[in-house]
Amino acid sequence: MRGLIAIGHITKSVGLRGELKVVPLTADPERFHDLTSLWLGRDESSARECRLAACRVTPKGAFLRIVSIDNKEAAEEVRGWYVFVPEEQALKLPRGTHFIHEIVGLAVETETGERIGTVTDVQNYPAQDIWIVGTGSKEIMIPAVKEIVRQVDLKEKRIIIRAIEGLLDAN
Repeated sequence: MRGLIAIGHITKSVGLRGELKVVPLTADPERFHDLTSLWLGRDESSARECRLAACRVTPKGAFLRIVSIDNKEAAEEVRGWYVFVPEEQALKLPRGTHFIHEIVGLAVETETGERIGTVTDVQNYPAQDIWIVGTGSKEIMIPAVKEIVRQVDLKEKRIIIRAIEGLLDAN
């Protein structure tokens, strides 16, 4: 395990010179401008280091040119991959907030100790993030707000929630 953090998801190639369209997975898309190298891969274990040749950030996403990807065919090969940076380059988060990779995989329990399931995904919405919790037979959507999320314990790998009426019904 190298300690990489995903900061973007490659969605398509743009143009004939291999530019990559990246959906940022970071609160600050402008951070792509500060990179000279980054890691590309399907996941952290398969990621390889690459040099950044150029970057532009627009409201539609980040557009990256990678030194070793110089044509449309090479760009298409990495579509669906992620853009990673080493953990030490991660942005500092405000107190009480967490990276998506820290939340996914955590067990979810109620305040009374009832095990609900495991966080399988985090979806970003304007009002708040929604944590998708798989129970084995269904998925439950948990709003990531302090009224519901009572504790995130990274050491114990669990989240304690207040199960308000209707929250645990399948979506």
